[in-house]
Amino acid sequence: MKFRSKIPTFLIFLLIIFGAFVLFMLKISKRSLNEDFESLNADKIFKMTSVYVNEYGIPHIIAENEDDLFFVEGFYHARDRLWQMEYSRRSAKGILSEIFGKKYLLSDKFIRALDIFNKSKDFFQKSSPKTKAILKSYCEGINYYIENNKNSLAFEFGANGFIPDPWSPEDCIAIERLYAFELSNSFIYDIALADISFHLGRPIASKLIPEYFSNGPFVLEDSVDQVSKNQKAINQKISFNNFPNIDKDFFSEIYNKLSDFRTLSGLNGTSSGSNCWVIENISSKSKSSILANDVHLPVNLPSHWYQIHLSCPEINITGLTLPGIPLALVARNDNISFGIANIMADDADFFIEQIDSSDKNYYINDGKKEKFKYVLDTIKIKGSMPEFYYKKFAKRSVVISDAHIFNNPTESLEIDQSQQKNNLLKSYCITYSWTGSYFSDEILALYKLNRSRSFDDFQKAVSHWGSPALNFSYADTKGNIGIIASGYVPDRNKTNPNLPNQGWLSEFSWHGVKNIAQNKVLNPKKGFLIAANNRLTKKIEGSIPGYWEPSSRAERINEIIRTYSQYKEYQYSFKDAEIMQMDNISTFAKNIMRICLTIISKYYKHLDVNALTAFDMLNHWDCSISKNSAEALIYTVFLKNLINETFADELGEQFLREYSYLSGMMMNKMLEMLKKDSPFFENINTGLIENREAIVLKAFQMTILDLTESGKKDIRKIKYGEYHQITLDHLMASSRLLKPSVSFGPFPINGDNTTIFLSESHIYSPKKINIYSSMRFISDMNDSLVYFIIPGGVSGDPFSVNFSDQVQLWLNGGYIGMPHGRQIGDKFNLRTIFLPKKVN
Repeated sequence: MKFRSKIPTFLIFLLIIFGAFVLFMLKISKRSLNEDFESLNADKIFKMTSVYVNEYGIPHIIAENEDDLFFVEGFYHARDRLWQMEYSRRSAKGILSEIFGKKYLLSDKFIRALDIFNKSKDFFQKSSPKTKAILKSYCEGINYYIENNKNSLAFEFGANGFIPDPWSPEDCIAIERLYAFELSNSFIYDIALADISFHLGRPIASKLIPEYFSNGPFVLEDSVDQVSKNQKAINQKISFNNFPNIDKDFFSEIYNKLSDFRTLSGLNGTSSGSNCWVIENISSKSKSSILANDVHLPVNLPSHWYQIHLSCPEINITGLTLPGIPLALVARNDNISFGIANIMADDADFFIEQIDSSDKNYYINDGKKEKFKYVLDTIKIKGSMPEFYYKKFAKRSVVISDAHIFNNPTESLEIDQSQQKNNLLKSYCITYSWTGSYFSDEILALYKLNRSRSFDDFQKAVSHWGSPALNFSYADTKGNIGIIASGYVPDRNKTNPNLPNQGWLSEFSWHGVKNIAQNKVLNPKKGFLIAANNRLTKKIEGSIPGYWEPSSRAERINEIIRTYSQYKEYQYSFKDAEIMQMDNISTFAKNIMRICLTIISKYYKHLDVNALTAFDMLNHWDCSISKNSAEALIYTVFLKNLINETFADELGEQFLREYSYLSGMMMNKMLEMLKKDSPFFENINTGLIENREAIVLKAFQMTILDLTESGKKDIRKIKYGEYHQITLDHLMASSRLLKPSVSFGPFPINGDNTTIFLSESHIYSPKKINIYSSMRFISDMNDSLVYFIIPGGVSGDPFSVNFSDQVQLWLNGGYIGMPHGRQIGDKFNLRTIFLPKKVN
């Protein structure tokens, strides 16, 4: 009886606790939301500046001068995305452990080895006066927001118990360099290839690098040949016998730790790139052009991108910015539109430095002893004592192997120090060269780009761009179209771009970097240009090694546009570009299945019922990678089995997974071998004579068994979307309590890494999408609107209506039309007025 009498009291207590929690969450959810209208006085504002927003919260900032424009842009970036900006800043500076704990120690050490923030301080001092003025005004806007909203910052700051420090121009430059690192595949590709080479030998590693088919398509078909030097990548003469004490697990550990770093930093996936095409639009009434751009980046919330309209007497642009960086990277102004695509240049190399055998504080450089420079560094760690360690500098860079795992090899590698007699830990270390370590003025490039009125202005603007190397696409109101490949690429001597080099010999060192901005094409006869992470040209590829993606996206864009061009009276419009950006037909799948179905057809009479059904389905399939398609799933699983059966015996599970991480390289190689046949089809473990036909048939039979669960499921009823889904996760989604409020999905989704609408998942983890179309942008220079969409919303606050109000539009091919004129659109309301601070 006594137990029962306590139940009501206990329930009342629970209700009180629950009610208090609900009230607390409501208070937290509203503390960072902004008022409908606000009038602010700021001593850094010179003239009244107004901000109007539409229903999606997208701001149109109207200022009377550039200083006020950039001040208010900084304020609005901070207002909507301060937590995202803070996370990016901390990532770039290597201070995530300070708020997240020891889990991020490796990440912090690695990014400090890249020396991004110290380089950023040096870069700011070397920057143009205009860059310094822009960053000064932009940071003043950010700091004004922080100073006046310390008690109403986004919930993430309260959850992690800190208020952000004031912003500096160096922070903005560091964030830009962090994005440059994010778009570089060399740091993971080179280590993976080195790991395979050290364990399995250079002959196998050499054969894993595909040729790029001579028929292209190529980005710069009309460019002038600026370089004639033909540098063979992995085949360059270099013998690992020069490293007698190497422990074969050396690069395995580096690869594993680098993979861990990329996971912690949200850099999973390897197809970070873009589609961008420009088309001349000629009719009897007008001559203009259209630009369409979508950028592929890691999945996250909030979106990488922030939509905005900036206008003052000197500037009027509508487009997409990156919070933490002023000005637009993809946009339209009164005269031109511009977009970007990753060149996929191999922009980093690793070097093995020989430590002096008599004194570990010295290393060998061209036969001479050079002393390492040691700099004491401290990493604050939440919940733990600070980490004190020395960063070791060689002439080329920080010793990056220390940052990975070697500062404490016993703890990090679980190696018994008594057994460390003759391995690389004592005799060698690793440094690197990266184009992002060289000064360039990207803010000046963006400023001039945003103000450009002609192709000549455009070319002068992008000549200031250094890292990452990008294809900049161009369209204007007069019907001109063009592409310029701009940015730094290594000026290699004998440097091997794919494998570690002998750092103690100067002949294997870089001569520095060179900008390739002279490589361009303007107004080609065909009337359109495409950049989709495919190779630049036949002529200059030899001196600009790259990790290009399969050319299927470029092929498909080319195919569709040529179909339109057959109808001379047809006027290509933004609607056509919208449909193309959602296209999910894979020419890569067409090429694979054309070869494989021909092989399988020879054994048609020997197939069982499920295999016959699958064969007939694939034989009539249009190669659309659709979420509702059974054929798309059959093909995807077949490709996985084909790759596994082809490479697993030579590489083993570990190195096959490393190789498959290089998805573009692996898929290009697979198609190349199916066309030419290859010794890789011979299974070295069976002792049987096997060829391409045997492996294709075996992979197909395995696929049928996998998908039908040995006949228990109807292969006609499976769907690609059951296995290929996207979840938009916030950085705080690791909290079970917060996850339902800050994450969305999973959503079945179309596409793969070979379709125009790109959604890449690892071949061994098809359900987890790592890279996707992070934005879509279309500018018809005859239209009064610019069309764009992002997966998420303008706001970074999960409790804001503008946090996720674009998700469904993005999923279903929708767009937001934004007026690009200087006048306020009908659907915009006044949100904020900034006034000069009154003097008493």
